[in-house]
Amino acid sequence: MGGKKIIELPEGYDIRDIEKLIKEDKQEKKVNQYRRALSLFIEIIKETKHKVIITLDGRDTAGKGYTLKKMTEYLDTRVFNIVSFGGIPKPEERKNWFERYSSHFFSEEKIITLFDRSWYNRAIVEPVMDFCTLEEYEDFMKKVIGFEESIISDQNTHFRKVYLSISREVQKKRLEEREEIMKRWKSSKVDEVAQQKWEKYTYAKRQVLEKTNVELTPWHVIDSNIRYLAVIEVIKLLINSHQEVANIVSKKLKVNLKPNKKIYRLGKDELILMNKRGEYGKPFNLRKAE
Repeated sequence: MGGKKIIELPEGYDIRDIEKLIKEDKQEKKVNQYRRALSLFIEIIKETKHKVIITLDGRDTAGKGYTLKKMTEYLDTRVFNIVSFGGIPKPEERKNWFERYSSHFFSEEKIITLFDRSWYNRAIVEPVMDFCTLEEYEDFMKKVIGFEESIISDQNTHFRKVYLSISREVQKKRLEEREEIMKRWKSSKVDEVAQQKWEKYTYAKRQVLEKTNVELTPWHVIDSNIRYLAVIEVIKLLINSHQEVANIVSKKLKVNLKPNKKIYRLGKDELILMNKRGEYGKPFNLRKAE
C-alpha cells in the first residue's frame, strides 16, 4: 500500500535534532561555496605577488576566532598567517605596540595575514579593562591612521579592517554557552565582565569609528549575530580587496560577491545607525602614567 515512509530516528534523537543537522548542513554548503571562491582567489593572487591583511575586532563572543577558522577550513593553510595574541602584553611589547603586530605581516609563503583582534585592542579592550594608561591610549589614537597608511603605501598590499558587531542578547547567550564544561577553556577575565561593561565597550567602539574611520582605511562593520553569514561577508570582503581578481572569481564561479546590505555597512553608516538607536555608551576613566 502507498503512504508516507516512516523514518526511524537514531536512539536519543528527536525531530528537532534532525532539523538542526539539516539546517547546519545547508549553512555549511553555503559557506563552502565561498571557500571555493576564496581558493580560486588565492590561486590567482599568488601570481600577482600581492598580499592581503584583514583584521577582525569586536566584542567578546563576536565570533572572530570562529570566523577565521571557518574561512580557512579545508584550504591551503600554507598561504595563511593567522595571528592571535593571548594575555596581557609584556612591558617591551607595550612600548613597541605597532611593531608587535607589523612583525607578523608577511613571510615568503604567507600571502594572507588574518588578525584575531588587532592593534585596536589598545583602543577597545584595554581602556575598558583598565589595561592601558591615558597616555598610551592617546598616543595610539594619534598614530594609528599613519600606521595604517604606511601599510597601504605599498600598492601590492591590500588592507581591510573589520568590526564584528553583535547584540547584547546574543552575547549573553554565547557567554552562557561558554559555561558548559567543554567550552570553559574559551572563557577569560575579559569575558567575565563583558556584559557588565557593555556600555563602556559601546563608548570605545564609537570613539574608534569616529576617530579612525578615514577614506583610505575605512571600517567595515559586519553583524555577526548569525555566524555563518558573517563568515561569508568576511570572505567576500577579502576577495573584493583586489577588485580585478574578484571580477575573475565572480565570473568564473558565478558567485555573488556583492555585500549583504542587511548585515554589512561602512563605519560611517554604523555611526548613523548607532545615533538612531541612542547608542552612545559610557565613557571610561583612564589612569595617568605614574
